[in-house]
Amino acid sequence: MNKNISLLVVTALVLLSAVSCIGTEQEDFSVYTDCAITSFSINDITTEFKAKDQYGEDSTYTVTLTGSQYDFTIDHLSREIYNNDSLPMGTDISRVVCSVSADGNVLYKNNEYNPNDEHSAEWGVTTDSINFTKPVTFRVRAYNQVDYRDYLVRLNVHQCDSFETVWKKVATAYPGYELKMPRAVTCGNKVAVFGMKDQKVHVTMADKGKNNWSDLTPLQGVSEAAQYTETTTFQGKFYMVDNKQLFTSTDGIEWTAEASNSDIGHLLGCNSKLLFAVLNGEFLASTNAQDWEAEASEYANKIPDGNIHTLAYTAGTNRNIERTVMVGQVSHSTDSIASVWFRQGNEPWTYMYTAQDKSFFLPNLQNLVVLYYKEYLIALGGKKLNTRYPGKPLSAIYVSLDNGLTWKGQKDDTKHIYPTLCDELKDNSHPFAAYVDEDLNIWLLFSETGEIWRGKLNFAAFKH
Repeated sequence: MNKNISLLVVTALVLLSAVSCIGTEQEDFSVYTDCAITSFSINDITTEFKAKDQYGEDSTYTVTLTGSQYDFTIDHLSREIYNNDSLPMGTDISRVVCSVSADGNVLYKNNEYNPNDEHSAEWGVTTDSINFTKPVTFRVRAYNQVDYRDYLVRLNVHQCDSFETVWKKVATAYPGYELKMPRAVTCGNKVAVFGMKDQKVHVTMADKGKNNWSDLTPLQGVSEAAQYTETTTFQGKFYMVDNKQLFTSTDGIEWTAEASNSDIGHLLGCNSKLLFAVLNGEFLASTNAQDWEAEASEYANKIPDGNIHTLAYTAGTNRNIERTVMVGQVSHSTDSIASVWFRQGNEPWTYMYTAQDKSFFLPNLQNLVVLYYKEYLIALGGKKLNTRYPGKPLSAIYVSLDNGLTWKGQKDDTKHIYPTLCDELKDNSHPFAAYVDEDLNIWLLFSETGEIWRGKLNFAAFKH
């Protein structure tokens, strides 16, 4: 009797164990019910555009837009997907191949039903070439084949001519109109313009992207010989050289001498970690604006001493590597090109223009201003026509797509589209300062007239 009871108990336990295993297996193979699109991108688009060639004639260009350079927002609340940066005007979006990742299976359907087209309301697979001239519905269906979620996908395209660089006069009451040889310097959310007035260095300041300029104020603590055109900002402070001594300021007005173990010939600029200067043909670098280390160069006679602009930014292929490009002029040189230097990370300065062929190098522009715009370098200034007539302070704009190695403008390359200056700006014969705000607007601040112009470059057009 006891043996029978024991056998029953063991049998019951085995059955319970079996049921438990079956239950576990059922849970492991349960059908997943969630559904969402997790990523969306488009492939490259080859399309034709019409624009002016170097002779001013209408011409057709075939351009390949790199789809991966356009980021898309996936709004799960509104269930909308759209590109943040609009494609250039005229882009053919009637045959676009996209890449979609999702939790579930994805199909698409054009939203407008055409009774004359028996296929217009059918669902297609996302590997198709899709017509995005109107918003398209993408449906992601859960693996249980019951639950689903719809997204409205649209491709935004510029509705104004994407090859026109849009310039607009925004003010005529700029207080810096009295400044001679102005220089704009940004620091945090502020922009300061330094210049000479009545034999003294003055400054006017504003919030970046705003026209709330302060009154012209003379600098305190530096002399009239201060090299204000080389003013730079490093670790949240302004720096300027006066009689080979480094001065610093937190507000751009009150300046004090900085303790230093070296004289300074010219201040060259900075990157995120180092402040750069030069003395007697040797580069200087400092992490704290006090202790300087010297670095000799084979091309010491090419180190710029005027209109110096140093731009630092992270490399597109490696965000841990910082590129630093320095552009300027050499006063004792008769060279027709500007002086361009480059360094990467902790590597020493390298002079770029060592080759004999100087095609597509940056001309030695007067009133040279160089700006970092998105991922490109923009150079503004006036072409020197000849020795008797130097030209205007602003008559040309050049773009470098390769970190300062080559520079091109609209007339230099018929296969690409480059930014331009409007006729009214090219007719402006007054000195100017310039800077770029957080919204990628270029601000031109003119002395003598007090005019302020704002420009927007369509980098999506000339980057291809």
